[in-house]
Amino acid sequence: MNNVLLDHFFSPKEPFFPPPRLRPHQSVPPLKTDEIAAALSKCSPTSASGPDGIPYSTWKQVNKINTSILLQILAPLVLLGYHPAWLKSSNGVVLDKPAQPSHQSHSAFRIIVLICTFSKILERIIAARLLTAARLRGLWHPNQCGSLPGLSTYHACLTLTNEVKTLQRPRLKVSSLFVDIKAGFENVDNNTVARMLSEGCIRLYLVSWVSSFLGQRSCTLIFQVATGTPAPVNLAAPQGSPISPLLFLLYVAPLHFPTPLGLMISYVADFALTVASRPSSTVATSAGSRISTRGLKARRPTSASPFRSPKRNYSTGGPRARGTRQSVPHVFRLKESILPLHLCLVARVVVHSSP
Repeated sequence: MNNVLLDHFFSPKEPFFPPPRLRPHQSVPPLKTDEIAAALSKCSPTSASGPDGIPYSTWKQVNKINTSILLQILAPLVLLGYHPAWLKSSNGVVLDKPAQPSHQSHSAFRIIVLICTFSKILERIIAARLLTAARLRGLWHPNQCGSLPGLSTYHACLTLTNEVKTLQRPRLKVSSLFVDIKAGFENVDNNTVARMLSEGCIRLYLVSWVSSFLGQRSCTLIFQVATGTPAPVNLAAPQGSPISPLLFLLYVAPLHFPTPLGLMISYVADFALTVASRPSSTVATSAGSRISTRGLKARRPTSASPFRSPKRNYSTGGPRARGTRQSVPHVFRLKESILPLHLCLVARVVVHSSP
């Protein structure tokens, strides 16, 4: 049972390549106690701990008594751009999904990954530094929302609504293709992220730390009655990590492309491509062709592909929303994988009716 669930929920482990000899990076801003205090202030004392079993309340008390303890432990890791292996172990709590007729299938379970609290303190510090550097370098797209300061679901919804009304004024037909990237965090590619950060002129110590953080993870499944055996997994950016949302945003930023009559916006892993056309054309086809031909090449899926066979064809059916109509006959054949992102898509089209 342990190995079956590991193989299903986590893609096969990458081959191990020994890291190069660690050397201190040059011109690294020294870690300050204020950064540690800011990271701890965002940590909830009620959050579940990982394999270390140490809650946030303990680290907060330690830092309150003596601020130099955490500083002396974390500063070398920042200077080396290194995330040690003992911080990359996690517990996967196996939970039964409610109202399941049988537990003979993987779909009857879900796994909550718990990370060491000490690791998450370091992740918050690096995330704050990387966020500042990425903003200065313009590494995310202006239409990306979620996990970014000052950009929430409200801004995404307001932007989409305004775009639809603007395109409808000249009597254009407007439709939106809503795309959900499934298991996105778990399939963030380490090499691609490192290349994107390097090309974006991010400091080398941050690039090195991110590469170290994304690779060589292990997970121990915890069942209701027993604990499984620790096993290496290709978890990449784990759910629940403070830095995973930011890394995922940077990873999928290239999916945003300019649309002459329309707009592409996203909220973390949820994308909305809105396009307009003349009444004589098929607007749903227009939306589908744009998302499937913009540099997204098809490739033969591998055993590690997150795509599930029953979900490769997506019709435009679904519940009707007020002010919209469903274009039921149209069916999209989405690409089996996206280069270089290796992500799984689930899509639905909404054709907006005229006001």
